[in-house]
Amino acid sequence: MVLVLLMGHWGHAADAVDVTITADETSLDPGETTTVRVFRQVVEDMEADALRILTWYLDILVEDIDDVLVVNWASMSMSASDSIDGSSATSSTGVLDASGHRRGIYNTFTANPTQTPGPGLGSPVELLTFEVTATGRGKDPVRDRCGI
Repeated sequence: MVLVLLMGHWGHAADAVDVTITADETSLDPGETTTVRVFRQVVEDMEADALRILTWYLDILVEDIDDVLVVNWASMSMSASDSIDGSSATSSTGVLDASGHRRGIYNTFTANPTQTPGPGLGSPVELLTFEVTATGRGKDPVRDRCGI
């Protein structure tokens, strides 16, 4: 095995939500591809005061991956959100900056306002997915920075 994807779990927005990043496969040989998944959930202590995650925003930060990993940003999907491809006025697949980070990804969960529990309450809701392909040896620190 060549590549180990370092996924994680972080609290954000004054710890009102938790974000978890996972990969379908965490060890890859060169040329192998896997799907990275980003989830968000309202923390248990805040659930009684929350109806749902209505809108979300995050940046995907990828560091030191040039010789290890290629991110296929064109594969990004936000299947649980209102705009799957980020093309609506209330969504975006973000912008790739000079460092290779994807910044300004956002979307909404308004299509089914009567859904109970609302998205992100009681269980994580998948915000987005994207594919990565291993190109060499090493560890890839993929992490997020999100807002509310």
